[in-house]
Amino acid sequence: MAEKNMKYEPLDPDEKLLAEVNEKLKTDPCNPELWYQKGLQHTWKGENEMALHCFSTGLIYAPFHASLRTWRGRKLMGQSDYTMAISELATASALNPMDWEAWYYQGVAAYLEGLYEHAKMCHTKARHLIAKHDPLCLAATVDWYWMTCMKLGERDEAKRVVDILCHAEGYRAGIASNHADVEHWFPRHGKTMDQFRAAVKAALGGDGQTEPEGPQQPAAEQPADWAAEAWAWAKAMGLLDGTRPTANITRQEVAVMFRRFYEAIKAGK
Repeated sequence: MAEKNMKYEPLDPDEKLLAEVNEKLKTDPCNPELWYQKGLQHTWKGENEMALHCFSTGLIYAPFHASLRTWRGRKLMGQSDYTMAISELATASALNPMDWEAWYYQGVAAYLEGLYEHAKMCHTKARHLIAKHDPLCLAATVDWYWMTCMKLGERDEAKRVVDILCHAEGYRAGIASNHADVEHWFPRHGKTMDQFRAAVKAALGGDGQTEPEGPQQPAAEQPADWAAEAWAWAKAMGLLDGTRPTANITRQEVAVMFRRFYEAIKAGK
């Protein structure tokens, strides 16, 4: 699971705050911010139907409230109503184009609906924004972008987004801040990034042209073709750590997976 944003995703409901919001709504029932706060608290409680009702009610009084649109879209995703979710999230992105979460969830919904070109566009925008403002969350949108490219048959693009990049290449790709590393000093030593990538590939047994020093490490396991998409999804959701796809599972690992899945549902992911 992606790191929760402690600014507004505590996951644990605040019963005192919810009671205060309910009391204020008795005298101020047309206040969209109160409906927004109420919707968030019901989200943390896992009461998604009530949360959807709250976000929808708030939009009656503030139809251009970007956060209400985003959260209503997320709740609709939880009901597998992906077309409606995309519609809400697209509106949220238009209202606040700098909100990477609206682009990210719109991309996820578009992928799940089979609208891969739209999903690719959304995750491209999300990736650029996340790189600038919230880089710790970059892995999730890169995963979805990779899966989308694979669905579109764009294997070279899928490879590019997860390839080894220097900082300068990452900036040009829209996934890193603006630094020259390593292109400003590799040439001083007669080296290029392509040479570096080739050396890494060789060291990992990619072409067998060179023998790396030290003990050889086995290549990373890969899931079977029939499980690849589900494996990528579980990794993106944080249910699995992305290692040992063919290994046996222990009871304690099952317990951790169930806990992560429960927290994902509770968070409305």
